[in-house]
Amino acid sequence: MTIRYTALSYALLAAFAIDTHAGGKPGEQAEEGIGKESTDYALFTTKLMDYALIDNAYKANTLASELTLGTYISDYVTVEGRAGWGYGKDQATPGLDVGIVYWLSWYMGLAYPITEYSTVHGKFGFSHVQADTSRDNSNKKFKDIPKDFLQSTFSMSWAISGDLAITDDLYVTAEYGRLHNDTTTGVKTTHCGLGILYEF
Repeated sequence: MTIRYTALSYALLAAFAIDTHAGGKPGEQAEEGIGKESTDYALFTTKLMDYALIDNAYKANTLASELTLGTYISDYVTVEGRAGWGYGKDQATPGLDVGIVYWLSWYMGLAYPITEYSTVHGKFGFSHVQADTSRDNSNKKFKDIPKDFLQSTFSMSWAISGDLAITDDLYVTAEYGRLHNDTTTGVKTTHCGLGILYEF
């Protein structure tokens, strides 16, 4: 299953859950969206990372986890830091395996409550990413791709997500975004994931 089909599945699942949880009242403003200022949160997410190489001609996928710590600096604006780590490598093409090792990110975003139980987010920031490759030395096809996969370890990042309340302080969240775009090598790293968010 490709990354876009996986992301679409997450989006449809989240939309169905939100509609069911809200009792058929879409568009109802969330009261808990007011008074979020100074609320802190922690989020643990499991992600599917998608690596697109050379104008999407070659692709690979690996699993990863991410820990996020953030705060609402106003009722509708969030600031957060993230740390993530990958699990192993995947074959992009015979002779080349790729995978992410870890990343550190900073985001600022807008949060908008769409029902009493759900909120959507749009976030923009930057990331430092370390990745790795394993390759067959006889394969000269990817000589322009560095051993550590990315020519530049820093990149602008963005993400869109939705939260669904389970309890007053606990939420399930789904997210899709782009972690890294290496314009030199043409490698784009996107992700989709599900997680649990706790507000305190």
